[in-house]
Amino acid sequence: MTPGTAPEGAITEALPPVIRPDGRVYQPRKIAAYAVADADEDLSGVTVLGTHDMAIAQKMASGYAEWQLGRGSAALDPEVGWFREGYENGRPMWQRDPVKGRAGVMFHGLREGPDPLEHPLCPGGCGCRPGTDDADARECGCDGGCCGD
Repeated sequence: MTPGTAPEGAITEALPPVIRPDGRVYQPRKIAAYAVADADEDLSGVTVLGTHDMAIAQKMASGYAEWQLGRGSAALDPEVGWFREGYENGRPMWQRDPVKGRAGVMFHGLREGPDPLEHPLCPGGCGCRPGTDDADARECGCDGGCCGD
């Protein structure tokens, strides 16, 4: 797991404090998503720092996954905890640290969205991708044959 650079779109408005396991108050300054990489330096997950709010973390992590992997991608397998950048065997990685870490949610898995070359957008202009089961294909509202099951 390797720390990375946060994309544009970090939340920086007034954020609620989070209480550490030892009772101290942690006051986040921003909420941002960062890459988690495997041993081969491939993207394998996302860490969202600055919150323990699962709804906010899921939205940020899935947005990061879409930014890196394409439309329809999502972050999976969340773990709420306290994380900081560190090193293990000379490699940068995210470490669990309830004393000095930042509040966060680490998503250990990713699901890639449909390949836009294999499933191009509907020629009717509705925005869905025929042959996929993504939300757009079910909810686009067009009455063309592309959206039928």
